[in-house]
Amino acid sequence: MIPLSSEQTTAIRGQAAAGPATAANAADALALQILQLREEVEAKFSATRREVRENGEETRREIRTLHEEVVRRLDILGQAGAETRREMHALQTEVTTRVDAAAETHQQTRREIHTLTQQAIRRLDILAEVNEDTCRQMRVLHEDLLGRLALLHDALPKRKAAIPGRP
Repeated sequence: MIPLSSEQTTAIRGQAAAGPATAANAADALALQILQLREEVEAKFSATRREVRENGEETRREIRTLHEEVVRRLDILGQAGAETRREMHALQTEVTTRVDAAAETHQQTRREIHTLTQQAIRRLDILAEVNEDTCRQMRVLHEDLLGRLALLHDALPKRKAAIPGRP
């Protein structure tokens, strides 16, 4: 459709108002209605565009504000996260140090137990040797005692058979 200038629109309106309802006038009236519809649509589209632009700017401002808030919060979280990582690293270092110290103490205790066990085994071996030697000496002394008792028995005078009733 060819756009009409404002003079053409005014002329068509004038003809529609002045003349009888002929076919030409009906066409002109239809053209006038189309022109009015077109003007209304253009006005509404223009208003909609303006509204979208205005709302778009407002929306962009809100988006920027929200974005800045998100960035600020992420920075805070990042700082808190860095602090948490530092604390965790310090705790890990402390735990590692304590575990290493405990492991060293454990190894030292094991070495001491091993040394004490070896000393106890040596002492038990010595005691076993001393016990065997003591048993040998006791056997010798027992045999010697038996021999002396036999000699004493042989050296005693022989007694006569005891008479009953006498001591």
